Amino acid sequence: MYVKNSREIRNNSGVWPAFSVYCYKQMSNVQKRLKIAFQLVSNIGNCL
Repeated sequence: MYVKNSREIRNNSGVWPAFSVYCYKQMSNVQKRLKIAFQLVSNIGNCL
């Protein structure tokens, strides 16, 4: 299974692994921003 997957990755010439890493980084950035936004909203709610 692992050998087959590594062959498929090589057949895709490394585009998919780079894309998946890029997506992972983007998703982690989005999660950080959502946490910050949620904290801001909760702080505003506490002030009100």
